[in-house]
Amino acid sequence: MRFTGRHRPLVAVTTLVAALALTPLAAQQQDKVDYEAIYKIKDEGFQRSQVMNIASWLTDVYGPRLTNSPGFRKAGEWAVKEMSSWGLANVKLEPWTTANGPFGRGWSNDQFLMQATKPGGTFPIDGMSTAWTVGTDGHVKGQAAYAIIETADDIARFKGQLKGKWVLTTPMREVQALWTPTARRYTDEELKDMQRETDSAARGGRG
Repeated sequence: MRFTGRHRPLVAVTTLVAALALTPLAAQQQDKVDYEAIYKIKDEGFQRSQVMNIASWLTDVYGPRLTNSPGFRKAGEWAVKEMSSWGLANVKLEPWTTANGPFGRGWSNDQFLMQATKPGGTFPIDGMSTAWTVGTDGHVKGQAAYAIIETADDIARFKGQLKGKWVLTTPMREVQALWTPTARRYTDEELKDMQRETDSAARGGRG
């Protein structure tokens, strides 16, 4: 049996009507919005939020936090102290291991400076050493090589060419011109709308 294009819409509509008929009435009704609860959540978030304070401690003070590094341990100790001050019980650091046993040594970078000396004059190179790179114990000089290594084929292609060189492993960053501001001010009307929403929630409850 073959259906023509003229009959297919009828079949689709019939199926849709049957599906709607089987849908429970309660599922078709929307729950009422609890504006009072929403207002309390917004008030807590806007007036007593600790998000930026916590983020600052874990980034500006105790970042970076590479596994098993000094920053990692200090951040954990700070978190224990902070959560204990909130009244949480039994807050402590827990040891962990990998499938092969203890994780091993950590790594931290005290300072990294790179300067191109020739050709074309001297200029600084903005970069960061890869984690677990062996330290240099002072200033060293050497040739630089540019190599993007992401696959096994890339490893084979550069085999024997990078020993003893400073390897640049990421593409040059493209700096876009900023023709528009990165932030935008709310208009007076937008601010009024937000104020009306807050006032309405404060006066209402469930409804």
